[in-house]
Amino acid sequence: MSQRSDQVAEELRKIISLIFLEELHDPRMGFVTVTRIELTDDLRFARVFYSVLGESKE
Repeated sequence: MSQRSDQVAEELRKIISLIFLEELHDPRMGFVTVTRIELTDDLRFARVFYSVLGESKE
C-alpha cells in the first residue's frame, strides 16, 4: 500500500472502532476489534475485517 492508502486505512480504522464502541449497543456483539482494512487503489471502497470476543446468548 502507498503511504496515502495507509493513512486513509488508519483513519477509517479509528472511526469504525469508535462507532462500534460508542454507537452500536447490541449486547450480542461483545467486544469488537477492527483488525484490518483493505482499500481499493482509488480509495473508493474498503473491506473491513473485525473480530468479536464474547458469547452470544442466542
